[in-house]
Amino acid sequence: GEVVFWQRFAASGANAKPRWTAPLPRSKNASHGCDTLVLAVAISPDARFVVAGIESNLFVLDAQSGKIHQKIPLKSNPIGAIFSRDGKRFWSATQNGEIAQWSVPEWKIKRQFKPKGGPKWCQALAVSPDESTLFAGHADRAVSFDLKSGLQKREYLGVGAYFNSLAVSRDGKWLAGAAENGQGALYDAQTGELKRVFHRVSAQRNAQGFFKTEAAVFDARGELLFRTSPRAALWREGETLRENR
Repeated sequence: GEVVFWQRFAASGANAKPRWTAPLPRSKNASHGCDTLVLAVAISPDARFVVAGIESNLFVLDAQSGKIHQKIPLKSNPIGAIFSRDGKRFWSATQNGEIAQWSVPEWKIKRQFKPKGGPKWCQALAVSPDESTLFAGHADRAVSFDLKSGLQKREYLGVGAYFNSLAVSRDGKWLAGAAENGQGALYDAQTGELKRVFHRVSAQRNAQGFFKTEAAVFDARGELLFRTSPRAALWREGETLRENR
């Protein structure tokens, strides 16, 4: 139930001390049997705001002090959060499938995105490099929306489990997804075609008995990294380069 903010990390990782720690309101989370969890967090590019999703609320924090700037109640737990590059737009996604675009710093909903087939569990969000397209997890698959019209563009068939994370390559050609069942997926972002499935990226089962892949990211060189626990695997154009423990 806390958000911790570092100004920057030391190059060696040593002596990296938090600038501030913000204890958010705590309550018993019946579904997890523990204190309230921070389910999503994002920082604005100008380091003005930190947004945290906790219970059925978005907490907007002052990035310099950690003080709560605004509390925004939602209908369901926010589990996806991402800012635009200029920090003037913010997108959120909730467990009940509500996907919204907010204006910053007014924190008003400007648009809601409605996937075909109705809202479903959405945990992952990503935006194309030119910020024309929003990608969102949609139950056991992903969908994309045109950010000008708000309409759904295409669907990306999944790998049998919901995505914990989505990532778009720097050139906008590829979409990668990290799935709850331990698999990774690589799509043609423009056509929606599934190009490759990375099987059993993770070898560690979660509490529900599944193998879990937590995150996917493209680095500056275009290499695709899947974050698992306790392993991370690195690919370039589908070739396994290395696996770290």
